[in-house]
Amino acid sequence: MCAIGRSPGTVEQYESYLSRFLTADRSPYDVTLHDVEQWLALHPHWSPPSRRVAANALASFYGWAHDEGLIEKDPTEHLHRAHTRRPVPKPTPDDVLAASIANASGDDRWLLRIAAATGMRRAELAALHSSQVEHHPDGWWLRVVGKGDQERLIPLPDDQAGWIRSRHGWVFPSRRKPGRHELAPSIGKRIKRLLGGYSAHTLRHYFATTTYQSTGDIYATQHLLGHASPVTTQGYVMESPIRLRQAAATAWVA
Repeated sequence: MCAIGRSPGTVEQYESYLSRFLTADRSPYDVTLHDVEQWLALHPHWSPPSRRVAANALASFYGWAHDEGLIEKDPTEHLHRAHTRRPVPKPTPDDVLAASIANASGDDRWLLRIAAATGMRRAELAALHSSQVEHHPDGWWLRVVGKGDQERLIPLPDDQAGWIRSRHGWVFPSRRKPGRHELAPSIGKRIKRLLGGYSAHTLRHYFATTTYQSTGDIYATQHLLGHASPVTTQGYVMESPIRLRQAAATAWVA
């Protein structure tokens, strides 16, 4: 099964559903559309997202098998798969972020600034350590280990790099358990309180939108966010009304 462009978590899910489908009494290359639909129908308790992932897992496997010439016909070619709408990007508004940073103090202000400047997930922020800051010939960088243990480098402003390094350990230590870092849910609640209802995730959308609008490079934005696919990144980016108007204006006829 082709894993290109898919996150390790998605590949693991696909393998799990595929192994459940390919039981000892069923040959993997002697399957019909009816077999697939009947198997999916045997699990009415599955949620719509789980059912969709299961269908996608089989479609991915049999599409690959057909492309490789292992089977003559793809049994999932006409399999109905419900598609969810791509979520509308919801970046934290510029004025809300600016006001929140201005009203915050101490570690809270640094938390908001770092989250907005790096687009890190709340779990990545929670586990941030001073040793992750690196100096390269072109400036300061932050080495982040994200989902699936995938590493990425994110540029850092000088003042943020200096403050993180000055922490000499966990950047956001636990307030309850000495020697440990803050937990992701706590960081999430903290950011939500500081932003007046917006979240760490909407800050990721802010970062994605700002980065993409300034560069027009979806692949650079994808790398900085730690996404396995640019398709996921597109769901984080809100197009500027100015850019949309400029694009539409190219088709206007006087």
